Amino acid sequence: MKDNPKWKKFEALAAEIQKELSPQAKVEHDVKIKGEDSKVDRQIDISVRQNIGQYSLLIVIQCKDEKAPLDVNVVGEFASVVNDVRAQKGALVSSSGFTAAAVNLAKQKGIDLFRLVDVENKDWRTYASLPAAAVFDEMEGYQLRFANNPIFPPERFTIPIKLLEDIPNLPLHREDGTLIDTAINAIGAAWNSGKLPKKSGEYFDLKFIDEPVFLKDGENLIPVVLTANIITRQRIFFGHIPILSMRGFQDVATGGVHMRSFTTDWLNLEAIEKGWQLVESLEQLAVQPVLVLHGSNSHDLLKPQANTSTVPPKTD
Repeated sequence: MKDNPKWKKFEALAAEIQKELSPQAKVEHDVKIKGEDSKVDRQIDISVRQNIGQYSLLIVIQCKDEKAPLDVNVVGEFASVVNDVRAQKGALVSSSGFTAAAVNLAKQKGIDLFRLVDVENKDWRTYASLPAAAVFDEMEGYQLRFANNPIFPPERFTIPIKLLEDIPNLPLHREDGTLIDTAINAIGAAWNSGKLPKKSGEYFDLKFIDEPVFLKDGENLIPVVLTANIITRQRIFFGHIPILSMRGFQDVATGGVHMRSFTTDWLNLEAIEKGWQLVESLEQLAVQPVLVLHGSNSHDLLKPQANTSTVPPKTD
């Protein structure tokens, strides 16, 4: 293929891509198929044959590496070839696109139109990217409220001040004395599991542990009702992720790309925050993202804004 002219390399590349797209079929480059009407051999750039049950399917593809968009005459001539060899489908692959008239005629003739896409090939390099959105859910702060559990006698609700010296790491227990978790881990687990609301706003008196909660003072268990107030913020960014590796055929009719795989560029939070557009909602976007990334701040980064209790917290 090294010594072939550029247009021949274009055909060979298109044949390689077609083989990747249809591994179960027999794909051949530069073949002759005898016409049923003309009774002469017709040159076909790429033929795709596949047996499905008792049927044998034939698809023929012609490739054009030209500077100008292919016009209606190219489509008309190729349509006659498709009919002559009795192919079930015909497709044209161009390096430069098609005129509006060519697109209209192809639709009438049942001819598929494609542009070759190869991000890495120096001769037909195409820039490609994915429209994407990144949604970041963040808990900016929380408060914990400890209240008397009305199921138990009020006198059991006496909390030693020493237990409130480090509320985020305060151990929470069950009625049998076994550990549930620390306060910050419990609210973090509720946040990570989606139990707490993510939409931007302030929320109050949220119960985030499903079982009865007790504080432990030596051998004594203190029953409490534990709730949280939280402040959340949702940030939505819109941008494009560059594609570093991809080759296939872009469908002129739909804009979609037929391919086997692709590799995106590296992406990190800093690049998103600096280079992408901050938007109010996904619904306001004129172009809908193909990929939506979701992120949430880790619960170990949460810092309490204030801690409230019927027993005043320790102050300096």
